[in-house]
Amino acid sequence: MSRLALRPALRHAAIGKRQDAEAEPDQITLVTRFYSADPEEGFGIVAQGGGPVPTYHVAWGDGAEEDVAAVGDEGSWEAILLHSYATEEPHTVVVTGEMSGATYFLCEYGALDSVDLAALTGLDELHLEWCELPVFDTGSHAGLDGLYLPGCALESVDLSGMSALEGFSFAESPLAALILPTTPAQITQVYLSGTSLDDATLTALLALLVAQGTTDGQLEIGGYELTDDSGPLAETLVARGWTGDIPTYVRTLTLQPGEATTEDTEIWTGTSTPHGDLVILQIGESNLQVDSIYRGLLRFDLSGIPANAAILSAVLSLWSFARNASNNSTFEVFRMKRAWVEAQAIWTHYATGSAWSAPGGFGADDCEQTPMGSTVIDRLVYGEKQWALDAAAVQEWVSGAMPNNGVLIKSAAESDDLISFRSSSYDTDMTKRPMLAVSFAVP
Repeated sequence: MSRLALRPALRHAAIGKRQDAEAEPDQITLVTRFYSADPEEGFGIVAQGGGPVPTYHVAWGDGAEEDVAAVGDEGSWEAILLHSYATEEPHTVVVTGEMSGATYFLCEYGALDSVDLAALTGLDELHLEWCELPVFDTGSHAGLDGLYLPGCALESVDLSGMSALEGFSFAESPLAALILPTTPAQITQVYLSGTSLDDATLTALLALLVAQGTTDGQLEIGGYELTDDSGPLAETLVARGWTGDIPTYVRTLTLQPGEATTEDTEIWTGTSTPHGDLVILQIGESNLQVDSIYRGLLRFDLSGIPANAAILSAVLSLWSFARNASNNSTFEVFRMKRAWVEAQAIWTHYATGSAWSAPGGFGADDCEQTPMGSTVIDRLVYGEKQWALDAAAVQEWVSGAMPNNGVLIKSAAESDDLISFRSSSYDTDMTKRPMLAVSFAVP
């Protein structure tokens, strides 16, 4: 969004930043039209940046109408700035004609009954600032990503259908009821100072922002201004003396690092050489050789999750790219008990001089015997394979109730079902490395 006039304190300075005639042609063209309450007093039109002024139609409250033909070069333009300094009677602004491609509309200091912007099919950002507007229909403007109506006469606004919304303002208005977007985009700009919204609504808004992981932006909520802060919003509020309810915030930590911070290796019946530096991770039994069984060991660093976090979900992803398999199979993930060493683990030992209780690391003292996740893999379909892991098991890792020794991944059948996956050492396409996505809530 272009953000030309967001806050009352910055409005005049922002409006003054019009493009001069020598600006690059691919920059936004701003058109300013000045008018008074009496159409007979004349109109002033200023075009900056070489772009054309669109056809303009204004229907005044007394029924009088004025049309201003397009001037300047032919072509489309991107922004309408409409300044009304002396309107005394409420009027309606109707936009038609060549301005239909505009993406930005601003009207300020007018006395508006209503605004009909149906012709602006590409409108992204709307500013109706200090216009005394009593009602605004958000339903016909669901595609806006910016809605700024400070200083209007609005008492209630329904934003529930505005799924593209990234910023909004109803500051210095009698607003007492606000229905928040149901599925919004990432919201980074909110201006609600001077409204009549109750604590419950403000807390719901905070919950929405923290659920989105908002850590940076321009936020004026309940008398608190939070601008360009870093860190979780709930922590920022506490640091600034917020005394209202602090909503639980939900975050997702996605781990897909390289070999320096992720440990993974395959162990194989056919070798006593560690495979921790390979770019592949093979799991299952090869159909080329009897009893040629591979299992995978994998461990992620979870220290980025607070110890008091409530784990909501965890999904492990591996990317398959080859096979020596005649059968499809179920691949299972087991939580490890042994502190295996990536550069030393082999089929018989989890570290140099330390043997598994059973070769292959699947003994009762080596790992849990109940899987924390499983998935059926079609040998003919390559790509991302996902395991939904038991959240309670991940919770014990995070809280420290059980050491994080990672997981063992094996085929349930281990019969002609070998699948090859990318390992954390794979550097041709880093998006194909092993990945763990953990969603958690922090009070």
